[in-house]
Amino acid sequence: PELCRFLGYPEERLRTLTYHEITRPDVLLASTTLYGKLASGELDTARMETIFMRGDGTATWGLLSVVLVRDSAGKPSHFMSMIYDINLRKRVQAELEWTRSRYDAILDNLEDAVFVTGPDHNLLYVNQTCHRLLGWTNEEFFGSFLYNYVHADDQQAVQDSFALLATTPGEQPHVNCRLSRKDGTWLWLDTYARIVRDPSGAIVEIIRVGRA
Repeated sequence: PELCRFLGYPEERLRTLTYHEITRPDVLLASTTLYGKLASGELDTARMETIFMRGDGTATWGLLSVVLVRDSAGKPSHFMSMIYDINLRKRVQAELEWTRSRYDAILDNLEDAVFVTGPDHNLLYVNQTCHRLLGWTNEEFFGSFLYNYVHADDQQAVQDSFALLATTPGEQPHVNCRLSRKDGTWLWLDTYARIVRDPSGAIVEIIRVGRA
């Protein structure tokens, strides 16, 4: 009954259809390849996201999990498949991706450099202004320790500002500090930061903004 609801077919009609007929044509090859690997013994179980066609002609997302059942002689007998409805997750994922792309477009057109780190101060995100001003690539920035880019003489001031920020709600201390450029020179930035916390109050991210 659940499969009938998911695909929008009465049981009598659904029993007359093949897997090929309920799968969207553009993703059918990937699905049949998966079943082929199971039949050949290359895989014991398999899982993939795929798109099915409902009785009303609309498409629906499903997470397909498949196992190959063998008879007592070890020969392939039949496939047993389970389909999980993942349409809500796909919609939320698409909305998040759209929101992220929109904010990336906004942040990348700011004159200010934006750095986002985790509570360990390792970089999670930088906008295009950071690349333009400092010359480092996204691959070089991502996961690296923020203080590696801060001049040794300025690191204590940056650390003190973070300590104040973490212990005094509403504070946004400004710090003038030098950050290293890839060409070996230093760039002065006027920076301030904000902390993002989870519902329990734990620090999740630190967002730092700097202007040259």
